[in-house]
Formats: sequence, structure tokens, C-alpha cells
Amino acid sequence: GPGTAILSNPLAAQTQVDVDQYGVYVFEWQEDNNGCLAAAQVTITFNDDPVLAGAVTESCNLLDFTYTVAFDIGGGDPPYTVTGLYPGTLSGASFLSDPIPNLSAYSFEVFDANGCGPLLVEGLVECVCATDAGQMDLNAIQVCADGIAIANTSTGAVLDPEDILLYVIHNGSGNALGSQVYGYNTVPEFSMIPPMQTGVTYYISAIAGNDLDTDGTIDPNDPCISVAPGTPVVFLPLPSASFLNNVTVCEGQTGNLPIFVSSATCVDISYQLSDGTTGTLLCVQTGDVLSIPVGTTSVTATMLQVTDQDGCTQALSATGTVIVNTIPVATVATAATICN
Repeated sequence: GPGTAILSNPLAAQTQVDVDQYGVYVFEWQEDNNGCLAAAQVTITFNDDPVLAGAVTESCNLLDFTYTVAFDIGGGDPPYTVTGLYPGTLSGASFLSDPIPNLSAYSFEVFDANGCGPLLVEGLVECVCATDAGQMDLNAIQVCADGIAIANTSTGAVLDPEDILLYVIHNGSGNALGSQVYGYNTVPEFSMIPPMQTGVTYYISAIAGNDLDTDGTIDPNDPCISVAPGTPVVFLPLPSASFLNNVTVCEGQTGNLPIFVSSATCVDISYQLSDGTTGTLLCVQTGDVLSIPVGTTSVTATMLQVTDQDGCTQALSATGTVIVNTIPVATVATAATICN
């Protein structure tokens, strides 16, 4: 034969033989019975076993969290047969399994046309999402209710070819969307969106996942959606102010218009009087007054703008009037004559 054969017991009529190469071997048994010689030969074909012709390929499908196993067969004599718990397709010497559930073990047995085998192909695959929305800046930001909250963009994002990265404002502080999602954007910039409220903490998060129908939206059923813990943002209420009431004074006096402020801090108020005079009151709180010296006519003050200590402003049109009463004058018309 083509290689070396090793007989377990060359003196026995029946014995085990091992060879180091596949092929056809001829063995001869000889017997000497008191000079009477006889011999017989037997031909044994040692067939090649099927083997893997290359590496086993395990491919995950992250859309449904299944995987497939593929391998090529060599050695032995085709045609081959492949059996296992999960079926597949054998094309010549190439095998491709049907989808196998994630974290389920697979085991395939391969036999050749001579029944040689089995070649065992076994393993277990855990499909892990590669999609990562990255990290957001976790430092809180504040913005006035009529402004735009602008967070820093995500860093370190990892996207599959079918993924897109968007930004979302929601009420969840962790790495998942909160119970309320208020809006999406391609950049981390958001204004207040109903029913959002001032003084409440919201979060601007990066979110990554499959592009649904390539329309720029993320497939909500993508099992690999990644949400980055978001940048906290609080929208501050706009300040407001008004005059509590009009006041009445005599001509030549000073009218003090009482002010009401709806703000947690003092505010600056710009105003204009009916005679065209303008001015600004600094750090005004509820109970403070606008003092207006008057002459003989009433004066109306109109608030133009209010600004709080956070820099939030709001245009105003509140008015208050100092009503002027004329001082009465008594006179004696003529001289009078009386009896003594």
C-alpha cells in the first residue's frame, strides 16, 4: 500500500491493522505445515474520511437574532450527506444551514458516499449587537422656555451599515427611552414640545438603530437599538410682571404704582410713560413700586420687557395709571357787610 501498516498480532489469523495513509493495501497470510507451504492474500481499501475544507463560517442576522452555519467539505468520496438538529442546504460540497436561534447549540454529522464519518461540526453562537449610540455629555443645561436646548453631539458611536444615528428628547435618564418621547432630530437641538413643561428635567439622548425603509427614521422593532444616557435639560419659565392696581394722587404729588412679579428671582423691568419717558427698574420683586412724580395730568406707565436673573426675557404690555386729582381752590368773590 501507499503507507505503513501495523498489525496488532502478525502471528494471528485474525488481527487489527492500522495504516498511516489512505489507499489500497494487500496483505498476505502464509502458513507452513511441516514443509507444506500455503499463502492467501486479501486486499483492503482504506477510504479517506470527510474533513472540513476550510473554516466554519457563523453569520449572525441581528434583525431577528438568528444565525447560520456554513462550511465546505473535503476528503472522502462524494456525494456527501449532512444531518443535524437544524436542516440546511447541501450544494455539492458546500453546506449552509437554515437560521438557528441565538444561543442555541448546533451539531452536524457529515458522511461520504462510503459511509465514512461522521465528521462532527459543532458549536454555539451568541449574536451580540455591535450598534452603540456612544456617550452624551451628562452635564445639565438650562434654557429659557422660548429658547432652543443645544447639547453636545454623541462621541464614540458605532454603527452597522444599515444603522443611522438620531437624537431624541424624552423623560428617561438611563440607556433606554423613557415613557414619553417628545421628538427626534438629526442634531441634538430641541425647543419645548407640547406637553413638555417648564421646571421639569428632560434628556437629550443619541439613539442608533436600523433605518426603517431608508426613510430617516429608526425601526422601533430593531432588537439592537442603542440609547445613550442623555444630557439633562430644564426649560426655565419666562418671567412676567404687572401693576397690581392704579393709584390716585393729588396734582404735584408722586404716584407709586405697586408691582407684581411672577419669578423665583428679582427681575429687571423696562417701561415707558405716556409722556414718552423711558426707564428701567433693576432687581424688582413683588411689592416694589414704580414712583412717578406727576403734575396736573394723569400718567400711564407701560411695561415693555421683563428680564430675570437667568437672562430669560418676555415682552410685556401691562399698564398702570397714576390718576391726578385737581386740588380745589377757595376764593371770596366780594366784600360783605354785617350788622353789629
